[in-house]
Amino acid sequence: MDSNSIDITAIVKKVMQSIQADDRRLSGIQNEDGTTVAIMTGYVPAPEKCRELLIKTYGNGIDCLLLHEADFSGAGISPIKINEQDEQLFKRLEKAEKVALVAPGIALMDRLAKGDDRTPVTRALLRALLWGVHMSVVLDFVPPRFARNTFFEKIVDTVDALRAMDIDILEYRCKEIKAEKTFSLLTERDVLDAHRAGEECVCCTKNAIITPLGREALKETGIILRETAWE
Repeated sequence: MDSNSIDITAIVKKVMQSIQADDRRLSGIQNEDGTTVAIMTGYVPAPEKCRELLIKTYGNGIDCLLLHEADFSGAGISPIKINEQDEQLFKRLEKAEKVALVAPGIALMDRLAKGDDRTPVTRALLRALLWGVHMSVVLDFVPPRFARNTFFEKIVDTVDALRAMDIDILEYRCKEIKAEKTFSLLTERDVLDAHRAGEECVCCTKNAIITPLGREALKETGIILRETAWE
């Protein structure tokens, strides 16, 4: 082989490597030594909104891993499917500086918060925390408030426990919640009117007064109370 052939081979190889790198960068996937790993364990609602949050937080260099039957289609990202029991997951977490657990189930969040390492996923995530990997949990909902003695209490307690473990809680809204009025005084009638209108939440000002019957109505109807930033 003459020197011209060697030069051409080297040029072609360099061009192919550049094209492959561009393809991975455009798809939002970094190489195996990437510093950010996003893990999806199930269906990810509103994938485009999720992708927007991930890129805004971590940039384009993200390794997206799909476990189980996870689905992240329609987000403009080409994720990598792996088996949760495959050593691939541990190897990728070893190289990661940041990990994002995306749209996990409530049970998975609860196991992670309790340090339950009986499943491969929580075992890998807890090990990553012990290694000092920065971790976040990406929720497809805004954690509820005023949730004591309701179904939402477990979610609130779990999120608080994760924050206590220095795990960041990121959130995007799968579905926009509409509220037409902002109350400085919230009564039972206001809550029941909102419930009959099919609204999912009511908004109050920061120092709003909520009557006792109003609080009872919130519990009974399951309507979420949001607090605005303004008086």
